[in-house]
Amino acid sequence: MCFSNLTSLKKLSLSYNQFSGNISLLKSLTLLESLDLSHNQFSGNISALQSLTLLESLSLSSNKFSGNISALESLTSLRWLDISNNKFHIPSSLRSLFNLSKLKYLNADNNTIHADDYEMSHSSAPRFQLSSISLSCCGSGGSFPQFLYHQSELEDVTLSDIYFKVDRFPFWLLENNMKLRSLFLVNCSLSGPFQMPSHVHFALQYLDISNNAFGGNIPVRIGAHLPFLWYLKMSKNCFNGRIPSSFGDMSFLLFLDLSNNELSGEIPEHMAMGCSSLQFLALSNNTLQGSIFSGNFNLTSLSELELNGNNFTGMIPNVLANCSNLYILDLSNNYIYGEIPSWIWNMSELAALDVSRNQLFGRLPQWRGNVSNLEQVSMAYNQLNGLIPRAICSLNLKLKFLDLSMNSLTGTLPSCFKPVSVREVHLSKNMLQGALPNAFRDSSSLVILDLSYNHLKGNIPNWISNLSGLSYLLLKGNHFEGEIPIQLCKLDRLSLIDLSQNNLSGGIPSCLKVSALNYVIEQYIWYSLYLLTNNRSMSIEVPIEYTVKSNSYSYNRRMLQYMSGIDLSCNKLTGEISFEPINILKLLTLNLSHNSLTGPVPRAFSNLKDMESLDLSYNNLTGNIPAEFAVLNFLEYFNVSYNNLSGKTPEGFERLSSKLDKLEILDLSENYFNDSILASLSELSSLKSLNLAGNIFTGSNPINEINNWKNLKELYLGVNEIKSLGSLFHEKEGMKLNKLKVLSLAGNLFNNSIFPSLAELSNLKSLDLSYNKLEGAIYTKDLNALSNLEELFLYGNEVKGFIPSQGLRLMNLKHLDLSDNGFNDSILSSLATLSNLKTLFVDIYMCNGLIDFK
Repeated sequence: MCFSNLTSLKKLSLSYNQFSGNISLLKSLTLLESLDLSHNQFSGNISALQSLTLLESLSLSSNKFSGNISALESLTSLRWLDISNNKFHIPSSLRSLFNLSKLKYLNADNNTIHADDYEMSHSSAPRFQLSSISLSCCGSGGSFPQFLYHQSELEDVTLSDIYFKVDRFPFWLLENNMKLRSLFLVNCSLSGPFQMPSHVHFALQYLDISNNAFGGNIPVRIGAHLPFLWYLKMSKNCFNGRIPSSFGDMSFLLFLDLSNNELSGEIPEHMAMGCSSLQFLALSNNTLQGSIFSGNFNLTSLSELELNGNNFTGMIPNVLANCSNLYILDLSNNYIYGEIPSWIWNMSELAALDVSRNQLFGRLPQWRGNVSNLEQVSMAYNQLNGLIPRAICSLNLKLKFLDLSMNSLTGTLPSCFKPVSVREVHLSKNMLQGALPNAFRDSSSLVILDLSYNHLKGNIPNWISNLSGLSYLLLKGNHFEGEIPIQLCKLDRLSLIDLSQNNLSGGIPSCLKVSALNYVIEQYIWYSLYLLTNNRSMSIEVPIEYTVKSNSYSYNRRMLQYMSGIDLSCNKLTGEISFEPINILKLLTLNLSHNSLTGPVPRAFSNLKDMESLDLSYNNLTGNIPAEFAVLNFLEYFNVSYNNLSGKTPEGFERLSSKLDKLEILDLSENYFNDSILASLSELSSLKSLNLAGNIFTGSNPINEINNWKNLKELYLGVNEIKSLGSLFHEKEGMKLNKLKVLSLAGNLFNNSIFPSLAELSNLKSLDLSYNKLEGAIYTKDLNALSNLEELFLYGNEVKGFIPSQGLRLMNLKHLDLSDNGFNDSILSSLATLSNLKTLFVDIYMCNGLIDFK
């Protein structure tokens, strides 16, 4: 750019281009009165502007300018200044602008605001009297800007997303500025009470103090002092007490949000009558109670009503039928009971309805009204029963979200129900019957289909391939049979597939494709009809239940997008495991347990570098664990129990096992492994639970290789042929099992010499030595060393008593099983000191007279 010949230029606009670099060439345009450089890529400082002293309007917004704003000190003619969306460092005092006596409009949003030491030692007043100031995001402003105390002509003030060290509401802004129309103090870390101005403010229309730490009661006379408010948002604070009835004096109020506070009591009847213009009302996530609008009601202009997350009782109020413009209705997470009223389906403008997590009962009502605008329906977690009515078919065109899960609905979906635009369907945990409904065969937009835990049967239909957008398919806990259809392989966006707990048979299609991050689930948003809601939206959060690492978890929408998994467990699948690795490279969790799969553990699984959980238990797999598995760096859970695996771990696994530094749970139980495998496990320093039970371990010191298991909490060595633990647990040998809490040695060949070996396990809570070779008397000093022990199982031995007989001091012991030994009634005196004992099993073979249970 070259402006050297344009010295007479008075107005220059270069906005909305792709200009970059610095602006030094502009310094010669000394006659400029208006300059607009907004929405470009300019960078550097703005020192070139200090010679443009005639500027009245300056816009530098949405560039990459940086540094301070001291160059603006000489622009004494400025009336309008916009420096928003840059990288300036701006002092909260605005002292660089104090001499700009004509300045009326200032927008400095989205820069870095910092506290100013100047304010601590000076209290001089600026020469300007602003009409509008917006100084939002980001940084720490210290104390509230002192220059605001000297302003009396403010009309619009926005000071959001800045950390201020202020412990009360700046009510003086209202008292000093009688023309103030809007005040936004969002997310400013403000605290203390919310104090009203001493006089009625007739100009204020918009007030937003949300996301702060204001506390105490909302002033009783708020409606009398601010009677002309249109928009009031006080959400995400710490207000408590009752909602003031004086809100009913705000007859012009269109938007009221008091959500996410600690308010209690009922909704004041005066507010329900007086706020006749109200279009948006949010009282969600408080502790409000009583019936909803039990008295007189005049809020017939409502378009959005959000009362979720309270303690409301009673029935859904019939007075809401008069709200013909109602667009969003959220009554979820309360204690509302009764049937769902049929008039709800006559609300022609209703787009989103959420009455989930209440105590509603009865059947879903039939209806004849026009509900073609209804896009989102959630009635989950209630006590609804009966058939799903045919009237639901009227939602076919616009329905995008349906959640009727966790009820007692029966029968099948109506044959006319074919929602072509639906994206999420949640019908889990009902009693739906019959074959997989044809309702969704043309729902190509469907992203989540959750029909788990019902009574559906028959084959998984071939038309499943029509669901081209499907990412999450959950059919767990039904009665599906037949083979897994190869048509599932045509679904390129699958991230999670759960077909577990069915009766599926045949082989696993090797072409199954599953990957993470293919599709980010969008938030289903319905924007308010009322423009002042600042893009208010409603989004129902429905967690997906999925089993990982043998535990069931609920994944919310944010976490779900990172999940990828296949669960085909608890079926009747046969044949060898033969996935095509390229189709499951991003798989995080795979569960094929409780089937009849045969063949070896596939070496190809070593390509699944992101795998966190792998469960192949309860099958008929043979061979050994491939050495290549040692490169699964993210593996946390590995279970191959109850198979026919055997032999020594392959050569190289021992060397590479140190790379499995995230493995926490390893279950090799009920196979044919022997002592030789222990050396390969010795480097697994992250292990928390290890199960080697039910194998063929022998020898006198079979587990001397586990000194690195310093994080181990559970160790299961039962049903082997182990005779001794040697000196493993002695401190002089580097005992590192001080976190061990559960130790199971049942079904081995241990004798009484085992007890001194356990003395150092001071954190042990559960010890199982049942069915070993214990005999005679056990020395109590060895047992008393296990002071935290809560469970002790010694059944199935030949123990006769304890020495000394009254020496047991296991004060935390709650469960003790001494059955199937050789005790007589003298054993009871040995147990008298166990004051916290809850459960006792003991067989007394020789009883002399009555037993004293005292």
